[in-house]
Amino acid sequence: MPTKREDVKKTKYPGVQRRTSDGALLVHVRQINPRTGRKADIVRVVHGTIQDAVALRTSLIVQVKSGTIQRDSPAKRVTLGDYAKLWIVRKRDEGIREHTIDFYISALERRILPYLGKLFLEAITSRDIFHWKDQVMALKTKKGESYSRWTVAGWFAVMRNIIGDATLEYDLPRNPAQGVPGPKKPRKPRAERYLPLPKLREFLTLVQEHQPEHFAITLLLATFGLRWEEASGLHVEHIDEGAGELRVVQAHVRGRIFSTKNDSNKFLPLA
Repeated sequence: MPTKREDVKKTKYPGVQRRTSDGALLVHVRQINPRTGRKADIVRVVHGTIQDAVALRTSLIVQVKSGTIQRDSPAKRVTLGDYAKLWIVRKRDEGIREHTIDFYISALERRILPYLGKLFLEAITSRDIFHWKDQVMALKTKKGESYSRWTVAGWFAVMRNIIGDATLEYDLPRNPAQGVPGPKKPRKPRAERYLPLPKLREFLTLVQEHQPEHFAITLLLATFGLRWEEASGLHVEHIDEGAGELRVVQAHVRGRIFSTKNDSNKFLPLA
């Protein structure tokens, strides 16, 4: 790249100059990357025709505007915090449920970005991930209690998801989260997952006496073991009297209808 003004001559094509020392063409592109809002300042040397230089400049402009070129100058480096904003938008576009998006945002803002958000994507190492894991495992609730491993495992899943996507998108040499073991989820004995039948009968009796308007859906949840969003997504047409089945094929979340979790429809016998 020339250091003196007299080293180059302008051509009639914007962004294309000719170097006087050897006749090479210099292609210069300055564009704002719409994905980051930062300026890309790119210079390429072309040992060819003026048409080659113009074609290259046009191609570079298209790549910058589409976000394909990410690291041509130090100003183009992207932090995990910057990438998280784009990642959330993409997840919404993919049709991820809004309550899942809310969980992603909460995990990022409260548990991930405060520790890793200012690091450039290509600078994050496995040691950083291990250190982050140790820090969040040591967090306490307002009552001074440790968070459950289920909760920490959820944060870890979001971290591994966003780091994995960034690794693919930015063609990073390796995924720093790969190989870092997440917290093991404790598996409760099956007997602890349900109310004993006498306790369930007692609970249903209390609901019927004190909150009769909620009895029907409570009985439905208890009988079939449905998730709340599955039960609230039921309509009359989901009762198949001919087959004697209740068809659970959708979920209702905050006023919106989605497919059931993991697209796992259920056909439950009514008799």
